[in-house]
Amino acid sequence: MSALIKPEAYRQSLIASFDACPLRARFSIEDERRSPGPLAARGTLLHRAMHQAVREMQREGERKYPVEQGMELLTAVCAQMGPEVKSGEVVPIPMREMRWARVIMTKWCEYVDLDPSKIIGVERRLTAPIELLTGKTVDITGQMDLLLADPPDGVIVVDYKTGFRQPKQTRVGTDPVKAMQAEEEGSGLTELGWVQFLVYSYLCFQAFDWIQRVIFREVHVLRQEERQARMEALQMERLTDPLRDQVTLLDQAVEEGIASERWAPSAGQHCSLCPKPWRCPIMDMEQIELHTEEGRRRVAHEWIVAGRIRKEREEFIKGIADTYGPIEVVGAEGRRVVGWRSDKRNFGLYEPEEIPESPWDQALEEAGRQSGFVADDIPF
Repeated sequence: MSALIKPEAYRQSLIASFDACPLRARFSIEDERRSPGPLAARGTLLHRAMHQAVREMQREGERKYPVEQGMELLTAVCAQMGPEVKSGEVVPIPMREMRWARVIMTKWCEYVDLDPSKIIGVERRLTAPIELLTGKTVDITGQMDLLLADPPDGVIVVDYKTGFRQPKQTRVGTDPVKAMQAEEEGSGLTELGWVQFLVYSYLCFQAFDWIQRVIFREVHVLRQEERQARMEALQMERLTDPLRDQVTLLDQAVEEGIASERWAPSAGQHCSLCPKPWRCPIMDMEQIELHTEEGRRRVAHEWIVAGRIRKEREEFIKGIADTYGPIEVVGAEGRRVVGWRSDKRNFGLYEPEEIPESPWDQALEEAGRQSGFVADDIPF
């Protein structure tokens, strides 16, 4: 049984990966230096820019960050030059994703409004021990985008989401009781956000003995919407039990090595971010014993079911595209849409040709026109 190098502390991201798909977590342990895909690279650079911007706001005592200043900062960050970019931190990013980064950074600048006096830390990393069901004690760790004081006795953990995904709709309406219940249950959080909520809450309660509550806030930057969940100090058992269970499973899997049965694959939306999808046994034909009747029957069955589902959904999905336009999806290779191509004859999954301009770029272009310049003369 091949051994795995056990981390000094289990990172929040690793715990979240294991929660979604244990096999994906094993892949990340095996290859921590892998190059991120286009979406991950864009998110990495956007977070660097946002973190630098918040530090400047804290230093200057400002609540807002001007859009033009944000564009200058993002340009410098995307160039990945200077002493602030450490060895191994350079990420490859296509120019197409750079343009999307401009759109998202503009949205962030328009949306952000912080009280600098309440900023406890930017990229604040906390580490705390947790006792496992096996009797062992291990460390877990997490780095927060932004940690804010929430007087008189609470903190707010802010996590910026820079993807395209639409935030969950909780349907609480104007009912304050349902809104409070949704916040307590975290029903509006993403799957990743739910794990972050548990880990960050645990870390904050361990680090700050004066707090009585933790609010975890997901900020969906592109949509300019927030979702949040609340954890009270009195709910520590509710918080600790599921976290301890999952970290216990993760720790046992690491101890048992790569052949452990605990590294079971699990399909879902997270598959688009898997670092090694070609090694997944769910889709690996080599894992199917084609020389047996059962193996051949399985392949035939999957082919029939897949075709049946596609046929049943085809007219339905075409109707949706006719009514609402192309449907945006996100995969490891970047942004794609399902719908009719421009010729209106071919329907399917394709890469859209147009990217919306940053509102800042549009304003700059209009200013250029008024000044007598043509659009091609404006450098963006």
